[in-house]
Amino acid sequence: RLSPERLTTLDDVIAVLELRIGVETEAASLAAQRRSEAHLRAMRAALADFIRSVEAGRDAVAADFRFHLEIARATGNPHYSELMGVLGESMIPRARLDVPVVLTPQQREYLRRVNTEHETLLDAIARQDGDAARAAMRTHLGNSRERRRRARELPAGRAAKPGAVARPTRAAKTAKAAATAATAPARAARKPTRRVVR
Repeated sequence: RLSPERLTTLDDVIAVLELRIGVETEAASLAAQRRSEAHLRAMRAALADFIRSVEAGRDAVAADFRFHLEIARATGNPHYSELMGVLGESMIPRARLDVPVVLTPQQREYLRRVNTEHETLLDAIARQDGDAARAAMRTHLGNSRERRRRARELPAGRAAKPGAVARPTRAAKTAKAAATAATAPARAARKPTRRVVR
């Protein structure tokens, strides 16, 4: 069961992720436009440290933070990196929530998937594709936020599995149904009619 203290922490983690989505998606786009080869080397070094820590069974909070900080630095706008410095490593959700000294196999696999998202983001920045970098960052942080939201909403006594796939919420299903209904007339209008030959 989630304790009141842990619920408060989880709510704050989600709130910080919402802030990060607003800030870091644009930072990723700017980084793609302005990055230098030195910035790319620093990002790659951070990801190399990330995967080394994970494969050794250790959490990679420090390397994770460094990767995001290097993206902020690559924007060329000091306010981005200053904000990241204020947030510090605590902006990484795992730094605020209970993490074992040695990673479980499930946690290790989850962090490998996180690193795949990092690599997708880095690839977009290296290609100087601002739109792709923005989308990759939004996907990366959005996945983290949704996982914490699911943990927040689980019944007592159940814990979220690392990296579990989100199921559509009732609101999402309703919105999808409404969108389908809205486009039905247009689809019907495009559908060819059959002529009956007598």
